[in-house]
Amino acid sequence: EPQEYILSICFNKYIEFVSNSKSGAFFYYSNDGKYLIKTVEQAETNCLTGMLHQYSQHLENNVDTRLCRMYGLYRLSLNNGIKGLLRTKFYFLIM
Repeated sequence: EPQEYILSICFNKYIEFVSNSKSGAFFYYSNDGKYLIKTVEQAETNCLTGMLHQYSQHLENNVDTRLCRMYGLYRLSLNNGIKGLLRTKFYFLIM
């Protein structure tokens, strides 16, 4: 349900999940525990978007699959306020 998703992700505090991940990614749970949020690098976003069609086809054809459901892949860009200078980009995946 899109409205439930938005309420879970956008209007709550997140619960940090401490992990010793080799990638150095940060993990968070939505406050209601329905979603896991993982920070990802740009290379991983490129890989995920490259296989998106096959992934969605697999989910449609295999309703009982054990593959993790991915609900969103987002980029957050922060400007430093000075025109022409670098901006910082963060990527995160919601599962």
